[in-house]
Amino acid sequence: MIQAAGLTKKFGPITAVNNVTFTVSTGEVLGFLGPNGAGKSTTLRMLAGYLRPSAGTIAIDGIDMAAGPIAVKKKIGYMPETTPLYREMTSREYLLFVGEAHGLADAEGRVEQVIETANLAAIRHQLTGTISKGYRSRLNFAAAIIHDPPVLLLDEPTDGLDPNQKNEIRKLIKDLSRNKAIIVSTHILEEVEAMCSRIIIVSEGSIVLDGTANDLRRCVPGGRAAVLAIRPQDKSAAERALGCALSPLGAGPAGCERFRLNTDERPARLSARLAEAGIACEEACCWEAPLDDAFRHLTRTTE
Repeated sequence: MIQAAGLTKKFGPITAVNNVTFTVSTGEVLGFLGPNGAGKSTTLRMLAGYLRPSAGTIAIDGIDMAAGPIAVKKKIGYMPETTPLYREMTSREYLLFVGEAHGLADAEGRVEQVIETANLAAIRHQLTGTISKGYRSRLNFAAAIIHDPPVLLLDEPTDGLDPNQKNEIRKLIKDLSRNKAIIVSTHILEEVEAMCSRIIIVSEGSIVLDGTANDLRRCVPGGRAAVLAIRPQDKSAAERALGCALSPLGAGPAGCERFRLNTDERPARLSARLAEAGIACEEACCWEAPLDDAFRHLTRTTE
C-alpha cells in the first residue's frame, strides 16, 4: 500500500533523509522511531506530499506521487505533530470544513461519526482556540480519518493525552489497521509494543533497523535471556549440561539462586534439559531488555 524507494531530502548542505526505502502493507501498523532530528517528520511530510523529495519515489496504492499527487493525497490521512486550527471555528465546524474540503457527499453525517469515534462530544460546540492540548490532538486525529483513507500517517498522535485517552487512541489505531496501512511516528516506546506490528528506527536520516520489538532487543548484547533458579552447588553441572555460562542474579526461591544465561531457547526446554541431567530447577522464565535500553544502544552506536 505504501512504497518508498530511495527517499532522500536535502536542505542545502544538510541531508535530513538519506536513501530511505521501505514498504507498509494493509493491516500493518509501522512504528517510525528515532532520536530528535533523525528525519522522522521530514519522511512523513514527503509521504504526505507536503515536501518534494530531493531523490527517490513514493507510491500509494500503486499510484506514483509525482505522477498523480491529487489522486495520492485523496488516499492519505495525515496528522502532523502540530496543526494550526481555525481558532474562530467550533470543533464541529472545523471537522465539517475538512469534510467538505475532501468533497464528502454526506459531510455532516461523517462529522457525527468521527466526533463519536474520537470522543469529542464534550467540545463539539467549543471554539478550537479554547480547547486543551489533548482535545486538539484528538480533533486533529478526527480530521485525519474523516474521509476514511486507506493510508494513515500519524505524527505523535498521543501527544498531550492523559493515560486513559492514550489507551483509547491506541485501541482505535489498532482497530483501524484491519483495513488500512498506518505509520505512527512516536517517541514513546511503550506505544510500539501496544499497537505496532513492526518498527523502523532511523538515525541521522538513515534506517538502522527494520523489524520487530524483539529484533530491537537483540541489538543489545544479552538483550534476550533466560533466568533459571537452581541450587548454587549445581551451577557447574548446569553449565556443562546447557553448554553456556550462568551469571548470578541473586537469591531465588527455596534456597536456590537465580542465574541468567544468554539464549533464545525457551525456558521450559532449558528446565527439561536440566531435569535430564538430574538438576532440579525451581524457576525458569524469560528476561528481555527494556526497549528504551535497546533504543539508546542502537542509536548511540550509529552516531
